[in-house]
Amino acid sequence: MVSTNTKTVEDRFEEWRNVLHTQINLLDVDYKTWDAINRLNRASDHRFKAAPNFWNSVHRAYIERLIIGLWTLTDDNDSSSVSIKRLLIFCESNQAILFDTSAVSNRVEPKLSEADAFEKPFLLDIINRNHLDATKMDQIKQTFAGAGATVESLKGWRNKVL
Repeated sequence: MVSTNTKTVEDRFEEWRNVLHTQINLLDVDYKTWDAINRLNRASDHRFKAAPNFWNSVHRAYIERLIIGLWTLTDDNDSSSVSIKRLLIFCESNQAILFDTSAVSNRVEPKLSEADAFEKPFLLDIINRNHLDATKMDQIKQTFAGAGATVESLKGWRNKVL
């Protein structure tokens, strides 16, 4: 593994983005599984009736995974954790490097396949018009400030139940 000192800001951004993307996808799968179990229960499905204690235990395990996963994504107390808020703070402090039009184009353009050739000028135009500015950062900060009660509720549930 490359030491942190030799990693570029772009490398660190990509690592954080990939970790968060993976965590969000896992939460999505957990939520869909939890929802499927709920539907089995509501429909009084024969599979649920055959082993209700098992399904209730699995259902509880998935809701706990969801709450812990959501807490992990929003927790910013641990300086080693990867959270959405910490990624946004990192982006804000490095926005000149990360969101400069040429930096975004260099990051996105190689990922466009030949099939995207028709849409490429359109996508690059969107990149040029949608850089991260102070107004957008203020909107993001307000969103996180408004979510404070929800995050505290997750923390309280985690501390009391688990």
